[in-house]
Amino acid sequence: MLAGKPDAVIMRDGECIPVEIKVREPPKSPFESHLMQLAAYCFLLEENGYKVTRGIILYRGKKAQREFVIDYSAGLKAKMILTVEDIRNLKSRPPRIFDIKCDFCSLKKQCEELEKREKTERGDAA
Repeated sequence: MLAGKPDAVIMRDGECIPVEIKVREPPKSPFESHLMQLAAYCFLLEENGYKVTRGIILYRGKKAQREFVIDYSAGLKAKMILTVEDIRNLKSRPPRIFDIKCDFCSLKKQCEELEKREKTERGDAA
């Protein structure tokens, strides 16, 4: 099961266009993880009966802003589905690396709670 919510959805001519906004300087091309995130939003909207043919990734940095219009193709959809299956089939996860990015991460609290729970299960001192 997938769940998620795009930052915005534009309704235009009977079509839903999910928009993912990234607050950072724009790269030359969208990051793969951002493409997969957008593809998942397209998929979820499609599964709920909406017409979806494209999505938008908007990078908003302090110095520049850039918009990428991404076609929601059969190939992108298939790649996203395979990526989700690969993630679900992982037997273990890579180790977490705590750095300055953690301070700005939306999952910081969940990550810290998971770390505490794993330490308790291993019997590590708190």
